[in-house]
Amino acid sequence: MQPDDHWADLAEKIPGGFAGVLLIDGQPSMWLVHPEQEAAAKAALLTDPSFGNFDFRRAQVLQARWDFAQLVDWYNYLMTTGIWTNSGLVSGDKDERINRIRYGVKDEASQQELVRRLEALDVPCNLIQVGLESPPVTL
Repeated sequence: MQPDDHWADLAEKIPGGFAGVLLIDGQPSMWLVHPEQEAAAKAALLTDPSFGNFDFRRAQVLQARWDFAQLVDWYNYLMTTGIWTNSGLVSGDKDERINRIRYGVKDEASQQELVRRLEALDVPCNLIQVGLESPPVTL
C-alpha cells in the first residue's frame, strides 16, 4: 500500500525513527521516535520528492513510540492472525496521528471480541486503538 510501504522504507533509512507526517490545523507536523535527531531527519526528508510541498523546515516534531516500519510490520502480522474473520471489524489503519494501529468495529460486542482476540496475541501495550465505527456505505 502506497504510501505506507514507502514510509516504512523511510523509517529504516531516515535518522530519528520516522513515524509519519501530517498537517495539524495547517501546521506541518512530523513524528520521530528520536526527536533529538530532528535536524538530520528533516535534512534527509527534504530530498524525498514524494512529499511534494510539505514544509519540513517549519514542521513541528512530535514524539513517537513506534516508527512507521514497526507499525507496518505489526499490522501485517495482525492480518495473518485471522482477527478480521467474524470479528465485526470494519476498518484498519496504521495511523500516524496517534502513532498506533487503529481498528474500527461495528458495535460494542465486536469491540469486546476484538479486544479479547488481541489480548490473546500478547501485543505490546499502547500499540492498538479500537473504537466503534459505522460500516462503510456502498453505493
